[in-house]
Amino acid sequence: MYFEMQIEEIFGFNDGQTVFSGKVLLGPLFIKKCRCDLYSNDVKVETFDLEGEMMPLRKGRLEARSVSTFHPFSKKELRKLTNLKLISHL
Repeated sequence: MYFEMQIEEIFGFNDGQTVFSGKVLLGPLFIKKCRCDLYSNDVKVETFDLEGEMMPLRKGRLEARSVSTFHPFSKKELRKLTNLKLISHL
């Protein structure tokens, strides 16, 4: 399962979970748990495990999708990054 997602928003929660929301440019109807890379301006920033898609039975806008991770990102560092994209490993 391969996918690419252009990140539009990032949400951090007190339990350590980070949610990436955006448009899937290429990929399946449902994103499962996988390993992926985070890119900023086409430069790889981090490799981590995704928990998978947040709303598999969603209704409405299909272009807005969300995936989550418990990888310990620094919220301060994430805010500095621009033009973010997630790309899964094959």
